[in-house]
Amino acid sequence: MRLWKEAKLHLVSIILVAGLVVYSAYWAAELYQHDGWRILLYPVAMTYVLVRLIQMGRDRTGRERRAILEKAKLLEKTDPAAALNLLDSYFVARQAATARERALLWESASHDRKAAIKLERLLKEELRGHRVMRKKGLAAAPPEQRDVALEMVDRAEQRTRDDLERVGTMLKQLKA
Repeated sequence: MRLWKEAKLHLVSIILVAGLVVYSAYWAAELYQHDGWRILLYPVAMTYVLVRLIQMGRDRTGRERRAILEKAKLLEKTDPAAALNLLDSYFVARQAATARERALLWESASHDRKAAIKLERLLKEELRGHRVMRKKGLAAAPPEQRDVALEMVDRAEQRTRDDLERVGTMLKQLKA
């Protein structure tokens, strides 16, 4: 619940600062002739604050993952098995949470446009992940396993494309 409140407060602060950026831009435009270029520092400063707030929001989502990866790196030096178990448990838990979230979205996507849009966004993100895996993951795979890995990525990508098509159909039906 606390995380939700932090995210909500962060969103409100972004909206407030964005409004101040717009206001300060108009204000600076009016006073530019009288005060010169120095007046432009206010909108620039507000824009910087806005960009930093957005970056902070993005950093917050990856903070947990980075902490786990750093802890695993430290553990790897002393106990590689424990580091692998830590990573496995983290990614299995994330996968289970993602699967639960997707199941709920699939249930409500046929009658809830917001759920369908969110599901579409998640599937597009998954499709980008498949592309990254094809580009970087296959290059890191041992040569004798590349064909099998490529086949797995192809199947996963095709499932994701099929799901995207289903969601697209749902969205069209909800639009009508």
